Amino acid sequence: LEGACKACPLGSFKTASGDSPCNLCQKNSFTPAVASTTCMNCKDGHMSPEGSIDESACRQPPSQLTPLGPDGPKIEFQVTLSYSVAGFTALVQAKFKEAIASVANAGCTCVVAKEDVSITHISEVSRRVLVGRPPASRRLLATSESINVDVSIAVPNDEEGNLLVQNNYLTKDVMNEELAQNGVSLITHVTISPMLKTTAGVPTLATSGHRLSII
Repeated sequence: LEGACKACPLGSFKTASGDSPCNLCQKNSFTPAVASTTCMNCKDGHMSPEGSIDESACRQPPSQLTPLGPDGPKIEFQVTLSYSVAGFTALVQAKFKEAIASVANAGCTCVVAKEDVSITHISEVSRRVLVGRPPASRRLLATSESINVDVSIAVPNDEEGNLLVQNNYLTKDVMNEELAQNGVSLITHVTISPMLKTTAGVPTLATSGHRLSII
């Protein structure tokens, strides 16, 4: 019937019964039950998005997590960014790593600190250009328009790393959403798809993606 009272769904609440609309749980809170009259707060130092339905949504921000260290499994990949080498400053790199850590935390049950994200190599992108008058040969010359950035993410174990790789959270679109929020230039290409280097030394590739050494 029109105006009939309806129970609020998970992640929402209202303080009194009636036909008034339900409110989403605010950030840093959640409710795992229907017909809730209030939301439960996350533990101190933990954060969750608006409308969270379970305590598992409450996570520490990457800046407060304890680094995992260099000896465990790692996810490695390469992206192309619209920066010069000089323009990819320490500040920009810090924002880039924080964004990638946030993506990693959203993609699996593991927690990843920004210190677990390493930039292992930066190089100018090479393009084939004509050199000299025709019939000139094409040669590889470096350009300052873009850079290739090699990235390594430390993960707690092989299982968590596989979840992150196989579920395709480290795609260009997903990473670009977070990079845009951090004020970093967007990824133009994922030039080497994410690959998990397991503790046994066995590589695991993402289910989609491509490899381009030269663009």
